[in-house]
Amino acid sequence: MPFSKRLAASRVLFVILPFVLCVSIGVVVGVHGGLHNEAATAFHSSDWSRVIARRNEIRMYGAFVLLVALSVSALSTLALTLSGIFPASRPYPQQTSHNKKAMNEESEIRAVIDKMAEATRAKDIDALLRHYTPDVLSFDVVNPLRYTGADALRKRASEWFSSFQGPIDYEIRDLSITAGDTAAFCHSLNHVIGITTNGQKLDMWWRATIGLRKLEGKWMITHEHSSVPFDTASGQASLGIKP
Repeated sequence: MPFSKRLAASRVLFVILPFVLCVSIGVVVGVHGGLHNEAATAFHSSDWSRVIARRNEIRMYGAFVLLVALSVSALSTLALTLSGIFPASRPYPQQTSHNKKAMNEESEIRAVIDKMAEATRAKDIDALLRHYTPDVLSFDVVNPLRYTGADALRKRASEWFSSFQGPIDYEIRDLSITAGDTAAFCHSLNHVIGITTNGQKLDMWWRATIGLRKLEGKWMITHEHSSVPFDTASGQASLGIKP
């Protein structure tokens, strides 16, 4: 049922219930007073036929009172039940709107990540860097500790792409995105397979975290962090680990 009908049904029930309750109490009080006066008059009179008649009417009155009480109880139960089914609160439209906006933001960020993956497979540096801010900060799996700025990232991407003989098989798995209005982050497990220029096959998984900001209506990467775990016994990076 649409929200407007829910709200209308709930309000109508809460208007009708007090009205029915008041009318029922008025009828009970009126009938009670009238029968009480008639019963008292008949009791003090010598006409026992009238006494018996009044007694029967009082019994019917008792049945009537019981019926009214049961009716009010049934109406109260119905009103409470329906008010639970059709609450008068208004969380649903706002929540739906918020969820829809979050889904739109997530879809836009996912499209950015997909385009980055396509650019990596194609070794297209310009297409890759199109999604980074000029002051991007990158923590890579290789030295140095950090790459600062788009120029440093361009140099690193050029060196990495040129280290492969042919195409790069690049995969992003388990991508998780959390997005607000102007900032977002995501994490994933990334996988690359390729043949290096020295003839070795590289088959490597690593952990990736990306931070984004929405600038002029576009999601741009401001920070990325790539890492691999290491073996504490040997001190060597676990390059052969798989999910």
